[in-house]
Parts: sequence; structure tokens; C-alpha cells
Amino acid sequence: MVKPLLSMGLLLVLVALPPAQVSLNARPATSDIQVPFVTTVLYDQSPFESLAFNGMMHVNTQVTPKGSIRIRVNLDGVSATGDQTGTRYNAIGRDETTEPFGTLITPTLDFRIIPASGTILSCILRVKLALTFSAGGELTNVEIDDATVVPF
Repeated sequence: MVKPLLSMGLLLVLVALPPAQVSLNARPATSDIQVPFVTTVLYDQSPFESLAFNGMMHVNTQVTPKGSIRIRVNLDGVSATGDQTGTRYNAIGRDETTEPFGTLITPTLDFRIIPASGTILSCILRVKLALTFSAGGELTNVEIDDATVVPF
């Protein structure tokens, strides 16, 4: 008879405890890193030439309380020199997206390409990234999966 009462008392104690509120009280996982930006694209407008971009990419990610991940990327000192014309091109700007959380996310982001001469081109640098995350939401790896020049 003592045994059922003890079990019942233990059950009452467990039921009386408030439910864990991990998602409400836990601080969102945030990563803030700078990685090399190295990729080559073909600029297929006149003149047709290859552009080998080099510089740095700043990546900021934050897991939201709703279970998605906010990704912000900006380019830092990214430039290329046209292999045919010798024209220097700067890739500039920032882009962001919110994606469902997973351990591998492949967002596509757009940046502007501007010749150093100041001439405005009607194209963008479209970059598909491969972002790897830990189960806890920490960004562990960034790679450029693909990059293309796209007309506006």
C-alpha cells in the first residue's frame, strides 16, 4: 500500500513541475564569421570575359525562436579583373534570407557588379552558398556552391 502512494506522490510532483520553455527562454544560436570569397564567373555580355573574384565575405546567421534561420551576407573587398579587357570589377552589397532550419542550407543571394570606372552594368552576381550548421544552430562551414552573372 505504501508503494502505490509513493508512486502517486512522485507522479504528482512530476505533473506539478512547469513545462520546460527552452525555445522561449533559450538564447538563439548566432554565428558571425568572415570567410574568403573566391569564385570565377563568365561575363557573357559584351565583352565576353572571365572574372576571377577574390575578397572576403561576412556571414551572420541567427536561429529564430520559430525554428527558422536568418542569414545575412555582405561582401568585403571583393573584386576581379577581366581577362580580356583588364577592367577591374567590384562585387558589392549585402543580401539576406530566412530559411527553414537544417544542418545544410543552400541559399541563393544577389550582389551588384560595378566596374571600377563607375560605369553601371545591368547585371548582378548571383551566388549559391552551402552553409553547414551544428544541431545546435552554430554555423560550422561556408562554401560557394555556384556563382553566375545574371542580367537585370
